Amino acid sequence: MNQYFQQTKTGTYSFFAAIPLIVGYECIMLWTKSNVRVSAGVWLGDLVATFTPRVHLGLGLVVLAVGICTLLYERKQKIELKPHYFVGMLVESVLWVPVFYITVGWLANKAVSLSAVSLAGTTQSSNEVLQNIGIALGAGIYEELIFRVLLVGILFRVMLLIMPEKKSECYVFTAIIGALIFSAVHYIGPLGDDVEGKAFAYSFIFRFVGGLFLNALYLTRGFGIAAWTHAIYDIMVLTH
Repeated sequence: MNQYFQQTKTGTYSFFAAIPLIVGYECIMLWTKSNVRVSAGVWLGDLVATFTPRVHLGLGLVVLAVGICTLLYERKQKIELKPHYFVGMLVESVLWVPVFYITVGWLANKAVSLSAVSLAGTTQSSNEVLQNIGIALGAGIYEELIFRVLLVGILFRVMLLIMPEKKSECYVFTAIIGALIFSAVHYIGPLGDDVEGKAFAYSFIFRFVGGLFLNALYLTRGFGIAAWTHAIYDIMVLTH
């Protein structure tokens, strides 16, 4: 069991675990001909577009390049790919979802009264359900890549250079800043959520605490588990 936890936290396992999320997202978006895209994916796409007009191919190549670099960097560890470990990662991610929902939801509920907030779902067509599944997969891979791997990872290393003897304080600081930014970006742009009323207060706090939860999950269990937990949770919410 210890080997499972050690191996599945590595970048190698995270890279291979992330491939179905990327492929699923892009295939569903193309199949449904959706104009709605995950903001984090759009940002990366805009960056890739400065180098090639074939954005989807470019994103795939970027992910492939990152994966190859990860495999080369970790090759000295002689990581053995075991199929049942990937099954375990999926099961583990599913088990983290109710913990995420109950813990984060309880904390947000304590901070904001829900008496005036409506959380009722709406009827969706089969195409809308499929599109929302695609969006959830994209959020899992691209938001975790940007907000956990890049934002928190880079900011943590910068803070560590400033305060090398205060590692725990550096991570707490970067985790809080990362969670605040993660929550705030959901209200940016024409497709951003409303910023008025109790619903805004609840959703902002929920996403902020959720960002802290995912930061901790990324730190302790790696990118792959965090991405799949995020994606599965979003599928549950968006298809409700």
